[in-house]
Amino acid sequence: ILIGDSTEPAVAVSAPNGGEYLIVGTPYNVTWTSSDATGVLRHYIYYSLTGGAPYTLIDSTNGATFTYAWTPGSAAATASIKVTARDSVMNEETDISNSTFVILASNSIAYSAAAGWNLVSVPMLQGVMTPAAILGDDYGAPYFTFQFSPSSGYSIPATLNMGQGYWLGSNTAQAIDAVGTPLSSASLPLVSGFNIIGNPFATDMDVADLSFTDGFDTKNIADAASAGWLSNVLYGYGAGSYFIESTTLDLWNGYWVPMILDGITAEYTPTVGTPTPGTVPVVELGNEPNAWSVELSATFTVGRQAYGDRIAAFGVRPDARTGFDTRYDAPRPPRAPAEDYIELSFAGTDKAFSAAFGDAAYARKFQPVDNDGWEIVVTTSTRGEVALTWDNSSIRELGADLKVELYDPATHTSVDMKSSSSYSFTQEGTERYLMVNRTTTGSAPASYELSQNYPNPFNPTTTIAYGLPGDAAVSIAVFNFLGQKVATLLTGETVQPAGYHEVVFDAATLSSGFYYYRINARGTDGRDFSDLRKMILLK
Repeated sequence: ILIGDSTEPAVAVSAPNGGEYLIVGTPYNVTWTSSDATGVLRHYIYYSLTGGAPYTLIDSTNGATFTYAWTPGSAAATASIKVTARDSVMNEETDISNSTFVILASNSIAYSAAAGWNLVSVPMLQGVMTPAAILGDDYGAPYFTFQFSPSSGYSIPATLNMGQGYWLGSNTAQAIDAVGTPLSSASLPLVSGFNIIGNPFATDMDVADLSFTDGFDTKNIADAASAGWLSNVLYGYGAGSYFIESTTLDLWNGYWVPMILDGITAEYTPTVGTPTPGTVPVVELGNEPNAWSVELSATFTVGRQAYGDRIAAFGVRPDARTGFDTRYDAPRPPRAPAEDYIELSFAGTDKAFSAAFGDAAYARKFQPVDNDGWEIVVTTSTRGEVALTWDNSSIRELGADLKVELYDPATHTSVDMKSSSSYSFTQEGTERYLMVNRTTTGSAPASYELSQNYPNPFNPTTTIAYGLPGDAAVSIAVFNFLGQKVATLLTGETVQPAGYHEVVFDAATLSSGFYYYRINARGTDGRDFSDLRKMILLK
């Protein structure tokens, strides 16, 4: 008769148990716990470089040992550990890591920084975290680093913090690296306004593994937006333009996040297992009349250099609020340090928006059904060629009775955005107003507007467009560079209705040179408005 233990041992892997970063050639303590009624005889430790079978035996220990110093010999993106406990009568039980971990090839993480500006975040914790210690050994040419604070703007950082993003600029492209210790968790306190966060890990990180906490509750980005903590968007930067980051925080990259409240902390968790990209709901396109959207891209060409903007979007959501909606709307991030730029923005603001972002404009504006359309402001650093593009695959499926029409008051051009996917023009000044689902007579801007004349330079006629948020008496006069009035286009004696208007200036009797045009408007509500712009007559 054999009397013995018929119960399997209890065993649980403690580390690495998911999310850790190991380095090839560096010892790491594999730990576990186990127990058995009559005692564990031996433990067997295995590893896998794929997160599953087959497992390779590392070694075995006696039943009283619960740790083993293992030195990984190969890199892996999804590794796991298995420990088998065996008792004296050969009962066995096995446990594996709850999630996968990463084995890095070395303690150095490289990055190819482009010439110009890069938005970066350091992926390894070095002994000294100054810009010179991390970057100075890589750059032979001058380089520049800037951090950003909503209260004080740009400044030069003394140290580079893990999880924080920074601008890195140089005239030359350069391979850089960070050499140190990989982190498996990180956090970063945030303040209201724009913050630059980054990926603090040695591999890409899913947005789904980024969370926010107020010290009591912890929420993902979508839930944090619904709670009014932040605006539901992350802005990355690459190839000279901003873009929407919706699924991953890439290695070495930084991102703008627009915060509404103070006292919120970003918490980072490494992506484990087989990555499953998360999404930011606002970027999803709908094809129903009460839920549709358009993503706008712009390219601005000055000489042979092109600049881009890829973060503008507008559309309809049935549950959208008419004011600032943190679930769908988003402000423009602070301007990149590049000398030239193009920005697409949308008119409109409210107290909550202004309190967090000051005079920033909307980069994404969603409205409820039966809205009054959108104003798009195209802002550039100088004169140049602008090309707008959009993917119309979603909106072209909308019913024939629902229009999505772009209108350019400067050229009287209407574009059916459902059948076309681009519109190009010459940006004569630094600002141009476009409209979607509005007309010059059927709607009014949110505030007074004076557009750049078109064309500019001109010979001998040009058109001056302006917008009135309410009924107003308007006068427009033209002056030469000495300040002498040379023409009166509107006298201000007649009250004009709210909406978009324009007037033609004929300079056939004037000589070439710089001229200025000024608008003065007095609204029937008592509000006054005045603005001045420059134009060029070239004969």
